[in-house]
Amino acid sequence: PIKDPLVAETAHFPHQRLRGGESMSSTCKAVCAVDTTGICQTIEIERRAPGPEDVDIDVVFCGICHSDLSSIRGEWPAQAAYPMVPGHEITGTVRAVGADVTGFKVGDRVGVGCFVDSCRECSNCKDGEESYCSKGWVGTYNALTNWHGRSAPKTKGLPGLPADKELTFGGYSQRMVVSEKYVLRIPDGMDMAKAAPLLCAGITTYSPLVYHGAKAKGKDAKVGVIGFGGLGHMCTKISIAMGNEVFVFSTSETKRATIEALGATFVNSKDPAAMAAVSGFHLIVDTLSVQHDIASYAKKLKTGGTVCIVGLPSDNLSFHAFNVVGRKTISGSLIGGIRETQEMLDFCGANNISADISLIHPREINKAMHALSSNAAASERYVIDIKGLADEFEVEAEPAIDPTSWKVHASATIVPAEARAAVHAK
Repeated sequence: PIKDPLVAETAHFPHQRLRGGESMSSTCKAVCAVDTTGICQTIEIERRAPGPEDVDIDVVFCGICHSDLSSIRGEWPAQAAYPMVPGHEITGTVRAVGADVTGFKVGDRVGVGCFVDSCRECSNCKDGEESYCSKGWVGTYNALTNWHGRSAPKTKGLPGLPADKELTFGGYSQRMVVSEKYVLRIPDGMDMAKAAPLLCAGITTYSPLVYHGAKAKGKDAKVGVIGFGGLGHMCTKISIAMGNEVFVFSTSETKRATIEALGATFVNSKDPAAMAAVSGFHLIVDTLSVQHDIASYAKKLKTGGTVCIVGLPSDNLSFHAFNVVGRKTISGSLIGGIRETQEMLDFCGANNISADISLIHPREINKAMHALSSNAAASERYVIDIKGLADEFEVEAEPAIDPTSWKVHASATIVPAEARAAVHAK
């Protein structure tokens, strides 16, 4: 375990409404990766003193997203800043609220998704599309931010990181402090552990289904889902609840029974005959995070149909112009805004939709990451029982994790530079 030497030792403040002068920053336990090997360990981090519009949250559960795995390993052409505390599928209860908070009270069941701030001024933010903020939303973790100039960073900075920026820490931690504008309400009766993955996998698939008309068309929409992992199983459940005719493309015959039990049609994507037998899709949602032949799915669209990419492979996908000139579209979708995310939660609550999960103790995070990387996690989403962070433990080593088996992306920005491990494949 490591401890940030710049973190002040301060007591946790009581559950209350915080007014001017009453709040204080405090520390809590978390799990982080310290470099691109992605091997996780415990750390003590600082959470800022809640301001007037902030909600202070006791984290109860946090899902493990495939993007957590890619981020801690530096596999994307993006920033990877360390120490990295992942987690953006967060559910918990309100422990305190700022003086100006009107939408939440102590004890409320709440969630936090993929971002915790945005510029609040651009047309997208004003339209409730904060996930497309033109100035860039602030990620729940792995963001170096000055909060769009609204306030100076509350931390002094960590070794090797910019002194004028604050590094955001995610939900693999005991507490979060978030503006109420970016906090969601978990519907009554919804299991908090099973709700956690909805904050990413749920909204990531709900949003394109709505945008591309599947929800409005209902039974008249023929929807394909590529992959039946964490994203795929949520997309299947939500699309079926919308009344769509749903087909799931998967290479795993072992998933056939589960898919058919949900009411969808299983298509073995390794079987040429099975693939040739289906076509005429209004929408195909591509959830894969590995390289695959996207062109073969574009061919299955009806005129005016769309393949919408929501999975994020580390390398380029390719297709030929002839694959789309039949008035077909290959597009992408990135989660959803706060208003739409709350709409998704309410839709799932009304339709009894939640994630299939495997609940783990924080000590098992490395093992879960390896299972995720080796596609051994089936369609269940690993969810961390954050209460376990109160225990005395070390995160268990997973000998099967082999950092020589993957590359840090050539376009990744590793911060600090020394966090780029030298052991990776060239």
